[in-house]
Amino acid sequence: MKNIIKLLLVPVALFAFVGTGFAQGTTPAPAKPAAPAKQAAPAKTTEKKEATVKVNRARGELLAVDSKAGTAKVKGRDGEMSLIADTKETKDALTKVKVGDPVRFMYTEKDGKLVLARLEKGRVRTESKSSRQKTQKPQSTTPTK
Repeated sequence: MKNIIKLLLVPVALFAFVGTGFAQGTTPAPAKPAAPAKQAAPAKTTEKKEATVKVNRARGELLAVDSKAGTAKVKGRDGEMSLIADTKETKDALTKVKVGDPVRFMYTEKDGKLVLARLEKGRVRTESKSSRQKTQKPQSTTPTK
């Protein structure tokens, strides 16, 4: 019984002395003068709001395009969408596509309007992957005679 008490008491005493030694060993860093308050903080918050704008991706068929006005109408999975091109790059992209082309595009929503962020000509999909897999015939592994 005495051995068990000694076995438990020695580590407790060891940690008590070592712990206080570590606490005294560190020296505090010299105090630095406080930096003056910056008034540019509100500008940072507006930058964060602009950075958190959600960019959506979609595919569809181009129903109407007006490159001079910078507008396009696309029919996708979610129905028809009217998009506005506000940058030079997106207006140039509108000149490269024509009505009836499949397109892939990225857009954001600003003030209730869909603003085109990127537009490119898409591929024509003749059939989906799942229908391709279903129509393929399995090859037999047994040799024919």
